[in-house]
Amino acid sequence: MTYDTDEVWRGPVPAGQLSRLPKLSERLRKKQKVNVVLYGDSIACGFDCSGMYGLKPQQPAWGELLREAMERSWPSEISFSNTSRGGADSLWAIQHAQENVCRLNPDLVILAWGMNDHCTAEEYQDRMRRLIASIHGSCPDAELVLVTTTLPNALLGTPPIHFWDRQDLYGKEAILPIEEEGLDGTGQGIVIADMQAVHREIRKHKRFGDTTANWLNHPNDFLARVYAQVVAEVLECGERE
Repeated sequence: MTYDTDEVWRGPVPAGQLSRLPKLSERLRKKQKVNVVLYGDSIACGFDCSGMYGLKPQQPAWGELLREAMERSWPSEISFSNTSRGGADSLWAIQHAQENVCRLNPDLVILAWGMNDHCTAEEYQDRMRRLIASIHGSCPDAELVLVTTTLPNALLGTPPIHFWDRQDLYGKEAILPIEEEGLDGTGQGIVIADMQAVHREIRKHKRFGDTTANWLNHPNDFLARVYAQVVAEVLECGERE
């Protein structure tokens, strides 16, 4: 459902970060082809958008919405691969980064993990560092966007589910040092798309059921569009009024 509202969004608004992705910016300036890889968990796969199941209104996954935004806004040809894996965590991501990311020789890698992790914030940061190091070692020209995870249903933190655990620890604060350091200590080449901060604000105004399609952790069409909008704003390919 699409609707208009008179309410004004007073939550966090992602700032454009293209200036901190100099290699991507240069490719766009020269109108060179940009090879993008989205690598994440089931949410990045597109679960549970209506288009995944052939249901109206047939909304695509947020990665596909992002690709469409890139093609509308950027002057370059876009190649977009989604190698995400449902149910996987960041340890799996590290183990399979070469086959799922590096073999595609990306210019831009969008990492969207955290929903299936159950570690401390420090351990999560370490896993992200290891994942980035694996990618950067094989693809030194690739720059990265780190997407923070949304939050699952807090009511499912009791037996026998135990799904809600530590996802709230994997917000921007957990990975901010990685962004600040950047690739090779340059302070550039890595940016954060803080989806979790936006989701926290949405949850102040909407019931969890208004933003989920499976009542556990998967976004519905509404929240998937927000995912696409947040990342598009960071990459400066979003639509502004």
